[in-house]
Order: sequence, then C-alpha cells, then structure tokens
Amino acid sequence: MKLRHLITINTAALVAIAITIAASLYWGLQEFKKPRLMKDAYFSIRYQVSQQLHQHIEAYLSSGDATRLGEAEQLLETLAQQQVIQLPPSVQPILLEQFERIRTYIQTRLRAAGKLSGSHLQTLLIQNERDFSDGLQALALYAGDGHDKTPQHAFDYLQIINQLSTISAKRSQYREKYFETLSTQHLARIEEYQQELEIALEKLESLPPLGIYREQETVDDDLLLFEEADAEPAEVGVEQKSELTSLCRRFPIELANTQKLLTRIAQTQQDTHQLISTAQAEIAGLEQKIQTSFKAIEQRVVLLFGFIVILIVLLAVIIYRIQQLITQALLNIVPVAISYADGDLSASYQINARSEELQQLEQALNS
Repeated sequence: MKLRHLITINTAALVAIAITIAASLYWGLQEFKKPRLMKDAYFSIRYQVSQQLHQHIEAYLSSGDATRLGEAEQLLETLAQQQVIQLPPSVQPILLEQFERIRTYIQTRLRAAGKLSGSHLQTLLIQNERDFSDGLQALALYAGDGHDKTPQHAFDYLQIINQLSTISAKRSQYREKYFETLSTQHLARIEEYQQELEIALEKLESLPPLGIYREQETVDDDLLLFEEADAEPAEVGVEQKSELTSLCRRFPIELANTQKLLTRIAQTQQDTHQLISTAQAEIAGLEQKIQTSFKAIEQRVVLLFGFIVILIVLLAVIIYRIQQLITQALLNIVPVAISYADGDLSASYQINARSEELQQLEQALNS
C-alpha cells in the first residue's frame, strides 16, 4: 500500500469520526429532550384529567349545558392526539384505554343524565304550578261573572281561591329551596302545603256552581241531527274545579318522579367521580414507568457515547502504531545513510515494510 493511500485512509477515518461525533451529539441532545417532553406531557395529562375534565363533567351535570359535555369530549381527543403520543410506547395503550372508557361513558350514561339535570329537572313541576295558577285565575274570573247571580257564593269562591294562591306560592318557594339544598325539612314543608291545598280544594269542590255555562259553538244543521236532544251545557266552574283538583293530585306524582331523576343524577355523579378517580390512579401509577423510560434513554445515550470514545481511542492507537512503524523504519535508514556518506557501500539494509515506497527505498539502498 502506498503511503499516500494510507494517509488518505487516516484522513477519511478522522473525518468519519468527526461526523459520527457530530451526529451522535445531535442525536444525544434530541434524546435528552425526550424526558423533559415526556414529563411535561405526563403532568399536563394528569392535571387536565383531574381538573379540567372533571370540571366540564360537573358543570354539565349541574346545568345540562351540552357545550360543556362537548368540551369534555374535545379535551379527551386533544390529549389522545397531542399529549399521549409524547409518552413511552408502553404507556400509551394504557392511557388510550382509559380515555376510551371515559368517552364511552360520556356518550351514554352521562349524556342521558345531563339532559334531565339543570333547568330541565323541574320542568314538569314548574309547568304544573303554572297551570294551577292559570286555573285559579280562570276560576276567579268565573266567580266574578257569577257575582251578580249569587254574591255570597262568589265571595266564598274568591276567598278560597285567594287561600289556594297563597299556599301554592309558598309550596313553590319551598320547592325551589328543596332542589337547591335537598333538605328534608323543606320537603316536609312541601308535603304540608300539599295537604293544605288538598283540604282547600275539598272546600272549593263543596261550593255550589254559580250557574255560568260555556257558550255552545255554532254547528251545522246536519250535525244537529246527530246530537242528543237532552244534552246539557257544561257548567264552567265544575270543569275548572275538576282541573285544579287533577293538577293538585298530579303534583306529588311529578315530585316523586323528579326525586327519582335526582337520585339517578346523583348516582351518575358518584359513578363519574369513581371513573375519574380510577383514571387518576391509573395515570399516577404510570409515573414509575415513565421514570424507567428516562433511565433507559440515559443508558442508550451513555452507551453510544462510550462506544464512540472506545472507537476513537482504538483508531488513535492504530494510527499511532502505523506512524510509529513508519518512523522506526525511517530511523533505521540513518546508519546506512551515514555509511554511504563515508564511502562504505558494502552495507546492506532490510526495512521489512509493507509500504510500496519503503520497499522501493530498501531496493535502492541494497542495489
């Protein structure tokens, strides 16, 4: 091998080592960034699940606002697509499974429970109270119309109507307080006012009609042939009192149904807390695995740099050894050159080198 080829190989080896060191340094820096990114992603997931996701779900169950449920679903999707992928591969399936379980729960039980919560929870009760109030107003007009015929009975009607209106307003107030606090004392007051309403309605039912009849609608002559000749017109007060009694009796039923819905929502909230707590515990348990991944990354980087250092040392030793052999061969020529300078051409020299240039030099010295 010629010396210039050897020098070229040495130079190429040094350049390759320099490139390898630069590439390894860049790779090592990127690897050392991963623990920080993993740590940021892990604690971000842990915070958003325990705080933001929980807040969105609680707000939805309290208000029934579907946008809060949509925000919870969007949060899970964002975490799965942007945060989970930054964690170690061994951790990702565990978190994705937890997120899928929560997403399924949100789309089924939680969505159904939220539709019945908030302002929707008391809709039937509020409507019952409004219908009852409208019925009292209509009955008051009925009493006013019958005042000319039977003043005393009309006064009795108005007196009981006023009593019913007062009791109904108090029942409505305690209904609102009950659903705000779920106090059994407020529920007891609602039941008391309900009994008072029923007693007052019994008194109202006992009052005689005031003789106000509903006006008959105009019908065709052909239809009159099919009507009974002895059909009596409907008395307005009788119908209105019957409707008020029906509304009053339906209120406890609506209240019981609302309480069942409230129990269902409370159970859903409890199940939600359990589901979130399980997810939090699962996420907290992954911290050790992530720490293990940190150590594995550090070990890979240290191992690579150790290998490069050993490679550099080995190459340096090889280059040094080659240079030492060449130097030693050249130093061995000095005595022969001195002999030749003194005029002694009988001396022979053997270099024992593989280099083509040194072999040619050996032949020249011995010729």
